[in-house]
Amino acid sequence: MVVQDGEILDLGKKRLQFFHTPFVHWPETMMTFETSEKVLFSCDAFGGYGALRGAIFDEDCKDRAFYEKESLRYYVNIVANFSTAVLKAIHKLSDLDINIIAPSHGLIWKHNPQRIVELYKQWADYARGMPEPEITLIYGSMYGNTESMMNAVSQGLSSTGIPFEIFDVARTHSSYILPSLWKRKAVLIGTPTYEGKLFPPMAQLLNMAVLKHIRNRDFAMFGSYGWSRGALKNAQNILEPMKWELKDSFEFCGGTDQEKLRTGEVFGKNFALSVLKN
Repeated sequence: MVVQDGEILDLGKKRLQFFHTPFVHWPETMMTFETSEKVLFSCDAFGGYGALRGAIFDEDCKDRAFYEKESLRYYVNIVANFSTAVLKAIHKLSDLDINIIAPSHGLIWKHNPQRIVELYKQWADYARGMPEPEITLIYGSMYGNTESMMNAVSQGLSSTGIPFEIFDVARTHSSYILPSLWKRKAVLIGTPTYEGKLFPPMAQLLNMAVLKHIRNRDFAMFGSYGWSRGALKNAQNILEPMKWELKDSFEFCGGTDQEKLRTGEVFGKNFALSVLKN
């Protein structure tokens, strides 16, 4: 049976209307609207990660913020590359009177279905150049030197009051870091040089950011090196297609001392102030 866009299938007591919503996220994605109960079966759209902790509906959740965060993680890792298609689908369905949204993954939105629609629109808008004026600090450290500097840099950030998140790329799965990069305007990268290039877990994460088309971020970079540098140039080469703009950098040889740590704190503060200013 071939189902046309907008076609209605009458089952007697129930009527199903079909809407083609390609590339959200499969090319053949289609949503189904049950007209009597006004339930939208939205396929992958409006879905989320996370095992349901005893709740199926949003109204039964004790910690809805957890599910919203898991929905963002799902969006960025699964749907984000198709944000234009997401916005087209939201517009296409905007005239429907929806009581319930039942996606293929995650919560069923019954109490406030408009909430997940608004969140998806907000997340899709980030792809159009409207991320939050906040910072994601990502770092990796082989012997503790870059981590020591990260603590000083984060103190500089904290002194300005700017919202920021910190992730150790060697200990945090990229699926948890990418949502922060997606929604925030600026990125601080802390990484040692490893054989003339980036610390491998950092290189892997930045390549994932490119794969997810996280574009037009302001970034600054710091880290330690031994007998030669190279991490900064390697990072710039990876990020160049996404048009990330380097605002500042601070590399130091070997371990840290009080003078280097003071420099790192000022470095972090100045970068945060530049983000707040713009």
